[in-house]
Amino acid sequence: MKKYFIKITIMLLISLVVLNIYFIRSILVMIPYNMINLRNSFIHEENIEVDIPKEEKLEWYPVMNTFNAKHFSKFINKDVDLVVYYTFGSFKNKYSNIFRESSPTYSSFYGAYITRNNSKEDFILSNSGELILKDIKDILIYDYIYLVLKPLGYNEVINVDFEIIDKKENSQRIILIAEIRMKGLAHSYKNFKSNYLQYGTPDKYIDEEYNPIKTYGKFIIEKGKKDINIIYYIINKDLSIVKGWNF
Repeated sequence: MKKYFIKITIMLLISLVVLNIYFIRSILVMIPYNMINLRNSFIHEENIEVDIPKEEKLEWYPVMNTFNAKHFSKFINKDVDLVVYYTFGSFKNKYSNIFRESSPTYSSFYGAYITRNNSKEDFILSNSGELILKDIKDILIYDYIYLVLKPLGYNEVINVDFEIIDKKENSQRIILIAEIRMKGLAHSYKNFKSNYLQYGTPDKYIDEEYNPIKTYGKFIIEKGKKDINIIYYIINKDLSIVKGWNF
């Protein structure tokens, strides 16, 4: 924990030097927000440690954030807890590169999904160890639509297409590579949205908003845990980077 605060302090000092008030605001908001979400989650209750491998070819926001998705069980109509670990494109000027179509981290995230199944129904893996693909899709759709797009103010019909293009499996994990078609995040600022606190404030004038994009995802599903599952993930437009992220 001490190293964590030292790291954050250094980042804040660097931010002050370059006078990026939007990045400073983001860090100051996300530090307590992450702590509250972690403390209120089953991760804290179960004392689960999650070691997310770093993606080092691209430039990312320097904090791995935590969100306790309290309403996920209602979305899937099943008693399942979900915690989302995530980070996104680094800041440039007023906002994160997830809003900048020219950026290598446009509409990109990586981190981990951790689930706890409190129901008697199978989730993620069946009793025989078979992957339940629909559950992976449901997590991705819930995350992107209800935790990203809607809080940014997008309220039109949203479709997320998800097609597996490669699958590998061994005794410890299942690895999926997927082609994903979804809405990109470039849009014009109209009024304040809560997600701007973490992502920064986008420009006021964008010619075309939320254009559909083709991107890729990698999902690494850990085996061997009865009711708790860890799914490491990355979403990015560069298939070679997606495939190369591993541990």
